[in-house]
Amino acid sequence: MNIELAVPYVAQRGEGANGSANDCGAAATKSLVLVNRTTAPQVDLLAREAAGIEGQAYPNYNGLQMTTLIELGRRYGVTLQRKKPATWDNALWEVTEHVGSKRPIIALVHYDALPLANRLEKRNGKVKGHYIVLVGVKAGKVIYHDPYHDGTGGKALRLTFEQLRAAWEANPLDDNPKYDMLILT
Repeated sequence: MNIELAVPYVAQRGEGANGSANDCGAAATKSLVLVNRTTAPQVDLLAREAAGIEGQAYPNYNGLQMTTLIELGRRYGVTLQRKKPATWDNALWEVTEHVGSKRPIIALVHYDALPLANRLEKRNGKVKGHYIVLVGVKAGKVIYHDPYHDGTGGKALRLTFEQLRAAWEANPLDDNPKYDMLILT
């Protein structure tokens, strides 16, 4: 399978007059909102709205829950479905099936398990659970957007299937489930 979806890249930092909320979940959700719309609120505004969904006065930047991203997307006309496959084979099937059907995926991964060359933060321990947007599959690799990079530096990065597997299977280090994802329906 060779497919790369036209999903806008959104960086989690740098938007807004007062700086950005620096929230990967809000940025990933904005990417999927922009698949079907021409505009969406800035990442910092989405992060504040997400904080309200979680019952907080201000964003905590410690990680938005998947249920929060589902609700945030719903508010902007995006339906996200959560999948938590039990095995790597099932997770890989979900990725190839949904991306092949032109439906991008928000994947929750352990940031430090991504290849060092793809990470903005090179030291281990800086970022734990992290949302990326899976936008393609080509030549045995997954193409993804990493909102942690400034500008467009995180656009269309590549992982081998085994590198994606390692990043997903390290999720329990952050008390997150393996293979956790949201699919644009």
